[in-house]
This record gives sequence, structure tokens and C-alpha cells, in this order.
Amino acid sequence: ELKQKFRELRDDLGKLDLKISSGYNDDMDFKEPKVKELWAAALRGNFTDDELKSIKEELGHFQKKMDKHSHYKQALVASQQQKEDVGKEQFPQEKQARHADLLDKVKDIGYKVKKHYKDLHYRINKELPIDEL
Repeated sequence: ELKQKFRELRDDLGKLDLKISSGYNDDMDFKEPKVKELWAAALRGNFTDDELKSIKEELGHFQKKMDKHSHYKQALVASQQQKEDVGKEQFPQEKQARHADLLDKVKDIGYKVKKHYKDLHYRINKELPIDEL
């Protein structure tokens, strides 16, 4: 039984290692156009393989941050629609507070996304050859 568990663990680690080392030439992991654009620029840049792996990982984090922002924006739109349907005066106090929190989160995450994009854009584009700009 212990040998079986060890074998399963070793197989799982092998699968994980394969996923990690599966290369960085497929940009299908990224669905946001901004992230795809940054990844394409990184591939054209003068980066080593390790730097490209690091950039891909950071772009993955950026993609998640953009997804989170999109999620909160959708929740804010739904809350706004609910507020309009019920009427501002009859909208429950707790939902008004939630709506205000959503608005703050959308603004905060939006600011962070914009700042992160500028940082990534700068760091990637400074490695591009002059004629690529």
C-alpha cells in the first residue's frame, strides 16, 4: 500500500514537472489581448529562457488580476441593475453598502491592473530592439 502511494506520488510529480516544463511558445494560456500582446513582445525581446519563464509566470498573475477585475465589474453592473430595478429609496441598506464596497474594489483593482500593465510594458519593451518599437 505504501509502495502504491509512493508510485502515485511520483507519477503526480512527473505530471506536474511536465506541465511546468512544457515550454513557453504557446500563448493560448492567455485570453486577454493585453496579456497576449505583452507575451508576443517578450518573445521578440532579448530574453533568456529563464527570463521568459519568469515573464510568463508574471503574465499569468497579471491575467488573474485582470480576471478578478472583470469579475468585480460584472458584479457591480449586476448590483447597479438591481438598484435601478428596485429603486434607490427602496434598495436595502446592506445592499447599498455592498454596492459601495464593489465600487471601491473595482476602482482599486482597476488602478492596480493599470499600474501592473505599465510596469510590465516598460520592462518588456526596454529589451526590444530599437526597430521593433
